[in-house]
Amino acid sequence: TMGVSPGTLYLYVQGKAALFDLVIRDALGLVDHASPPDFPISEPPSGATLALVKPRLLEEQLVPELAEALTLDVAPDMAAEFAGVVEGLYRVMTANRDGLVVLEKSAYDWPELAEVFFEGMRRRLLADLIGYLERRIAVGQVRPLPQPRIAALEILQTLAWFCQYRQREMDLPDLDDVEVCASLVDSLSHAFLSPEFLA
Repeated sequence: TMGVSPGTLYLYVQGKAALFDLVIRDALGLVDHASPPDFPISEPPSGATLALVKPRLLEEQLVPELAEALTLDVAPDMAAEFAGVVEGLYRVMTANRDGLVVLEKSAYDWPELAEVFFEGMRRRLLADLIGYLERRIAVGQVRPLPQPRIAALEILQTLAWFCQYRQREMDLPDLDDVEVCASLVDSLSHAFLSPEFLA
């Protein structure tokens, strides 16, 4: 699709594993384009690519704002806390938007990566967000929700579309991430917070 033949690609890498490793590293921002590697790039040791990705996906405090909120039974400032959680999620998704898209697509064909990406990172993030909503519902800071799990998915998928998938929409205007995030904080706050806690 880019007008580059497989034969040309393999002048620069020694095989599919080397090409995949290079794509993953580049998507994660680990390739120094000012100092390109020596070509052809050799095949990585077995398991090296997964070992590179795994700690990043399973980082304990992937979103520090959410991790901090989960240590509290009641938010001192609910509007500010919820805004921080949304902003933290948005920051992580935008900072890693290319890597997350590549990893998600690759996970469907790579069981070991799927285990880390879907069952590790995404499930844990979803579980944390569900737990956060349930805690704040219990003290009346988030309005009663019939399905906190669906609400958490709604938040994550809304953010994911604006952070990652909107890039594929060629007819969209060039949106500023700061403005997008501020708008999402406002709309999600009004959707989920109890009215008395809205800023």
